[in-house]
Amino acid sequence: QSKINYLIDGITDERELIKKLYHFMQDNTRYINVSIDIGGLKPYPASYVCTNRYGDCKALTIYMKALLNHVGIKSYYTKIYAGENPVRVNKELPSFQSNHIILSIPIDSDTLWLENTANYLPYNYLGTFTQNRYGLLVDGQNSKLVKTPALDKIGVLEGSNYQFIIDQSGEGELVISKEIRGPLFENFRYAKKELDNQDQRKMVERDLQINNFELDDWNIGVEDRDDYSLMLDISLSLKKQLKSVGKSLALYVPPLKKYKLEYPEERERPLRINYPINKTDSMVYNLAFLDNYKVSLPANQSIESDFGFYQIDYTALDNKVILKRHFELKAGDYPLEVYPAFYDYFESITNSENKSVIIFNPK
Repeated sequence: QSKINYLIDGITDERELIKKLYHFMQDNTRYINVSIDIGGLKPYPASYVCTNRYGDCKALTIYMKALLNHVGIKSYYTKIYAGENPVRVNKELPSFQSNHIILSIPIDSDTLWLENTANYLPYNYLGTFTQNRYGLLVDGQNSKLVKTPALDKIGVLEGSNYQFIIDQSGEGELVISKEIRGPLFENFRYAKKELDNQDQRKMVERDLQINNFELDDWNIGVEDRDDYSLMLDISLSLKKQLKSVGKSLALYVPPLKKYKLEYPEERERPLRINYPINKTDSMVYNLAFLDNYKVSLPANQSIESDFGFYQIDYTALDNKVILKRHFELKAGDYPLEVYPAFYDYFESITNSENKSVIIFNPK
């Protein structure tokens, strides 16, 4: 308590107090699953975490609650079913329907949410692990179900800028700058804090949809610990980016990430998309050899669906070919009978991507 008093000396704004104490908890404790004996169900007291500086989700939440209680801020232990694809709460059946604990803090006309097990995530951030679901706010006889905020399409936006420099032999370099939110943001925040360079390299390489490259350098840029986005900058050396077709050259555009889908006749269950996907790509190919070639671009494509949106546009300008692509997938619960239309949406995108070949014919 003396340490906390010193830490918050001079801070009067309630939200700043909460943030300061949350950062203190993140920086001075770590998550360990304590499930021996009754530990899987009963929380350890705040004194346990204070002494050992670790705990499971229950203990860390109790500890954070105690810190807030010391400065007169009311907070609530909240039971929730965590995971990217959670079991839905049955409101009609009073029963144990949770596998995780978070803390909720009503403040003014708002609610702050604290995930106490992930010291790499921002303050007041509920990502794919606990977004958009019901939890049980524990308050004695006044306990009630509460809904966590849902990630919207702005909250998951991934914007990427690709700058290619390729010579006539198909060799060159590529600089990628990505502003990342949503699930990929969570993964790279974890990588920045917890993974060594070798594991970070593997993670960056897995995310790339580029062929015949060597990863030269990368940087995971986090300006502020409480930002909901980060910058990922990548430098690559490239080979074999052009394919000879007689005297012509063909350039294959990096595709979207592939999603493995069941055939409609094999699908047996309804469809659930727990959070949206929203990606924008801008690709600029700097091609000094274009003075000797005529460019043949694929047709622009635009696909609208009840499930999302896809668009790709091509432009040739001076010695550059510029491509802009946008892909959205909406969150939602869909009955089994609409799955064939969902499958067709992705098939249409795949067909468009398969045609995204740029041809350079000799003049």
